[in-house]
This record gives sequence, structure tokens and C-alpha cells, in this order.
Amino acid sequence: MNPTTRFILNYGLPECKNCVYFIPDESEKYKYPLGRCKLYGVKNLVSGIIRHEYADHCRQSKNQCSITALHYEAINEQDNTNLDSTKKLNDEDSNK
Repeated sequence: MNPTTRFILNYGLPECKNCVYFIPDESEKYKYPLGRCKLYGVKNLVSGIIRHEYADHCRQSKNQCSITALHYEAINEQDNTNLDSTKKLNDEDSNK
């Protein structure tokens, strides 16, 4: 087991900012903390405007993407390769 995983929560999990569904906030200061997810939201039936959920909320909800990033799709193929490697390592650690 990697010693870093013992101290840093969520180490090795994919980051929303690298997902194709992530919408960064318009302000530079809150670009990532207030980012939203294209997969989840509510459409206003009158205006047609979709208000997307905050990505952080989606990652905390077991009914949405959850902490394990169930619907994560990397922006580039390299991130998907890293995700597969991380999942294999986590599976190996849990079997010990």
C-alpha cells in the first residue's frame, strides 16, 4: 500500500476538473470550488434554463457520481489510463 493513502483522504480518486462533464465557474478565484456537473441539474420548464448541480455535491451524493466518480470520463485518454491504474491499486489494497 502506498503510505500516502493512509494520510490523504480521497488520494488517487479522479478529480472533477479533469472530467468531460465538469463546468468550471466563470470566476477565476472559484473556478474549481464552484464548478458544476453537466450530468445533474434541474430544467426550468418556463425558461428552459438548466441549473446544473455543484460538482462537489454530486461527488458527495451516492445517488449521483459519488466519491468513487461513477460517471467520470476523462478529458484525455491519459487520465483514463491513470484512473484504471488507481482502481487496480485500490482493489489490490482492499484484498489484503
